[in-house]
Amino acid sequence: ISARTGLQQGQVLDAIFTLNFSKRLNLSIAYKGLRSLGRYLRSLSSNGNFRTTMSYRTPKDQYRLRMHITFQDFFNEENGGIENVDNFESNSDNFQNRENIDVNLEDTDNKLKGTRLYLDHNYKLFSSKDSTGQKDFNNLKLGHIFNVEKKSYNFSQSIATPEYFGNSFNINEINENSENLLTNNQAYLEFNSKYILGTFKAKANYTTVNYGYDSIYNSNIGLSKTKLTGNAVSVGAEWKGKIGGFQVDADANLTPGQGYLAGNY
Repeated sequence: ISARTGLQQGQVLDAIFTLNFSKRLNLSIAYKGLRSLGRYLRSLSSNGNFRTTMSYRTPKDQYRLRMHITFQDFFNEENGGIENVDNFESNSDNFQNRENIDVNLEDTDNKLKGTRLYLDHNYKLFSSKDSTGQKDFNNLKLGHIFNVEKKSYNFSQSIATPEYFGNSFNINEINENSENLLTNNQAYLEFNSKYILGTFKAKANYTTVNYGYDSIYNSNIGLSKTKLTGNAVSVGAEWKGKIGGFQVDADANLTPGQGYLAGNY
């Protein structure tokens, strides 16, 4: 556990707790938080990050599982800078206290939130030991990776739009949101031959995307929907091995189709 003061008025906390139930089951829980007021008006920052992990394998290492979950949020007040820079640069005694200097924006802030779940587990279909009988010489694994990640961003301003931004189509209070949801499932078949071929993996992915805003203000740009959604199926392969004294890492993927998710590398 680590705790210390923030930039101005505030604190930083960083804590992690780990627990090993056995050699095969490990857990961890961690949290990092920041709250700092800053030296000017409307400069509060408040961040939080929670994460937990788990690792498990069966006694004969036939099945393995790794996963983590994270929750995080980042809140920041917006002040738009000092309203009258001349007052600040003049070094007048009336403006020595930075907390009292007028700023361009009031009651304006933004918040970013994110969550993620990652799971990777596999099962050995067969394995053969080396001459010592201790380490796998060859093995074939069937595995699955699941990853879902969601992010949301909010900008809010509880008073009428100030002239600082210039002319605006919206003269009332603002509360705008955007969201992004990405889900990916991967099934793979992995062959390991540590002393001959290295590691070769064949993989197939199914990905879904949901991204958009809560409203569209400019109808002249040709958008009729507030969200971009889609899904894609891809296939690929990876290889990690040695050629002479060189370590080689290769990765290829193909996503057929005509949509914006199509492509290859």
